[in-house]
This record gives sequence, structure tokens and C-alpha cells, in this order.
Amino acid sequence: MAFSKIAAENLGGSTLPALAAGSLTGITTGAMVLVETKTISSGASTVDFTSGISSTYKMYMWHIINVDVSANSNLQIQYSTDGGSSYVSGGDKYDYAVRMYNSNNSFGTNPSVEDTKMDLTVGGSQLDDSDAHNCTMTIYMSAHSDNTTRTNLHWHLGLCGTDNGYATAGYGAGGFRSTSHIPNAIRFKLSSGTFDSGHISMYGIATWLM
Repeated sequence: MAFSKIAAENLGGSTLPALAAGSLTGITTGAMVLVETKTISSGASTVDFTSGISSTYKMYMWHIINVDVSANSNLQIQYSTDGGSSYVSGGDKYDYAVRMYNSNNSFGTNPSVEDTKMDLTVGGSQLDDSDAHNCTMTIYMSAHSDNTTRTNLHWHLGLCGTDNGYATAGYGAGGFRSTSHIPNAIRFKLSSGTFDSGHISMYGIATWLM
């Protein structure tokens, strides 16, 4: 990153003057782009992103913001290779590990290989159906357009979980195990119940920030 030269007499002591966009050089634009935001309707069983996932972006990022649910449940993810007409299942397609800690000094882990989905939360650190216990999470996906390697995911989150409402922090990582699969749609779902409210925004990262 480089700044164009600013004359010393224009600095005005210790305060920098306002700079127009044209006064800056060497800054990459469009590195992270908001692709789509889903506003969750009460009673929704899934939240699907069926467009905008392609080789255009090197990485995708989802911000899950203040999601509330109707029943204590785990948040889960699935992928599709046909634009969301169906979601991949069978043959150990999902591989992941999750670790959660809460303010009661207890923790949970859940390493697993699954046929139909990937769990993003676990056990006593599930999403809580209390109105005051919403979930916020960030999920990253990379290597999604390379059919010689697995699609990789990692995530971190904060919530008040089902273990007596203790504040919970967690993280996880996983992958879609078929190297030949190119995911072009992503589904968020629950292990039980439905979504009540919240937002999920999907961003594409086109260039690596240096």
C-alpha cells in the first residue's frame, strides 16, 4: 500500500487533511464484496444461498447475526453441486471437528464424519430457544472451485447456549470430503425446530489482502 505525496505545509500541524479517493494510490478495491443478505422469516426450516457461489471469489464468508430459533438445536450446514436442487448426502461426505467453551468452565467437542450434514455447534452449546440467547457466527469457505482438493471450512462463534444460558465461545473446522465436488449452493439448517429471526450475509473475497 502506498500513499501519494502530501506537501508538509498542508498537514496543518498534527492533523492530517481530508483526502479524496484520488489522493490515494496502491490500494486494492473490491477485495471483499457483499454478495447477498438473507433476512430470516419466522418458521423457516432452512436458509439457502443458491446463487453467487463460483470461482469468481477465492473465499466466501458468512456472517450469521442474532439468529434465534424455536427449539434448542445445533446449527448445521450442507452443500449442493446443482444450484440447490438437491443437497449432497451419503458416503461420509462431511468431515469436521467443533470445540466449545462456556463461562461455567465447561467445554464440549464433537469430531465427526457424517453422511448428510456438518454440525457447527455441539451438545450443551447448542442454539438456545430463549429470545435473549441469540447466536452470532462467522464462517469461511475456501478451495471451493478446485476439484483436486477438498473444500475447506472454518468458523468461530459466540452465543448464550443451552447449558443454563452460560455465555459460550467456540470454533471449528471441516471439509467436504469429495475432491471432485464443486459446491455452488450452501444450506443452513437446524437439528430440530425452525428459525425465528436473524440475518445471514454472504461475502465474496476476490483478492488476498497484502
